[in-house]
Amino acid sequence: MNHATIRFAKDADYPNFLPVYEKFLIDVDTSHPELETMGETLFIEYINQPKNFIILALDDDQVIGISEIGIKYRRFRDKTERIEVNSMYVLPEYQGKGIGSMIIDFIESFANQEAIERIYLNSGNNTPDAHRFYKKNGYEQYGVAFKKKLSI
Repeated sequence: MNHATIRFAKDADYPNFLPVYEKFLIDVDTSHPELETMGETLFIEYINQPKNFIILALDDDQVIGISEIGIKYRRFRDKTERIEVNSMYVLPEYQGKGIGSMIIDFIESFANQEAIERIYLNSGNNTPDAHRFYKKNGYEQYGVAFKKKLSI
């Protein structure tokens, strides 16, 4: 499928974004069961911040894939900006059709426009298909991540 459109989300995209985001939370992001769905106000606030973006893959007007990215500044290390891919999801019925690669290409083109040389992403331990996908798209594995939930 090479006729999908990839673009940044706009305020009016929320109703079409929400069902795919909720499916992502159920299918993929099981490491954060405390997450609730993203309300419209949060969605609009998020995409209107200068360094945060939600990217949509569309088949006509239907959202079939999403990615959430942010531009982060590495102040203490090399004083450069980098893009962090916080999430990426393509509906199961559209997986294996090049949609994920189109989203990655869009992110890389955006990085080039912004003169950002590095893209970082995390992928859960139990997602070998995602690992193969990222490696196929030229990404290399690095490091190990840790987390701790604090009692507040």
